Amino acid sequence: MSSVLRFLQTNVVTKTILYWYLRLLFGTYQLEVIDSAGDGLPINVRQGIFYLWHEHAISGLYFLHRAGVYGHLISDATVDGCLAGFVARKLGLHVMYSTGKISFIKRAIEVIDMNKRMFIVGDGTHGPAHQLQREIPYMCARTNVPLVYLECRVSVALSFAKRWDLLKLPLPFSKINITIHPPRHYTFDEKHEVIELVGKK
Repeated sequence: MSSVLRFLQTNVVTKTILYWYLRLLFGTYQLEVIDSAGDGLPINVRQGIFYLWHEHAISGLYFLHRAGVYGHLISDATVDGCLAGFVARKLGLHVMYSTGKISFIKRAIEVIDMNKRMFIVGDGTHGPAHQLQREIPYMCARTNVPLVYLECRVSVALSFAKRWDLLKLPLPFSKINITIHPPRHYTFDEKHEVIELVGKK
C-alpha cells in the first residue's frame, strides 16, 4: 500500500487519474448533514478552524466539495498529505503544507487572522489517532476563532486496518453522515496557558 502511494505522489498522470476516480466515487455518494451548531449558516460564511480525523479524510474532502467550500486547508508533506493536497487543490481549495515548525504555525495564524476560516486534520500526520494536536487550540486562542468538529460516519467503507489512522475509503453508493458540532472557544489564562471557555456559544 505504501509503495503504491509513493508512486502516486510522484506521478502527475496517476495523481490526476486518482482525482477523477475520487470524483466518480463522489458522484455515487449520498450526503446527510446534521448541523448541531444551531445557527443555520452555510459553512462558507462561518468563522472557525474546522477539523476532522485523518480516518475520514476522503469523506471530509467529499463534504467540502459538496458544500462548495472555499478557503485554506492544511495538509502535510507526507505521501498521504501530498495526495490529499493535490485533490483539494483540484477541488478549489488553497492548500498549505505543514512543516511542523513554529514558522509555519505563525503563517497559518496570519491566514486565519485574515480569513477567519481554516480546514485541518485534527490528529495530524502520524497521530495518535483521534487525539487533537495541541497547536490547534493554541491557534484558536491566538486568532479568537472557534474550533468546530466535523464528525464523519460512513455506511460502507474499505478500512485500511494496518494504518495508524484506520483510513476509510467509502465504497460506491455509500451514505456519508456529517455532524457539525457546536463551536468550542479557547483563550489564554494568566500564565499564558491555553484554556477552553466552557459555556460560551
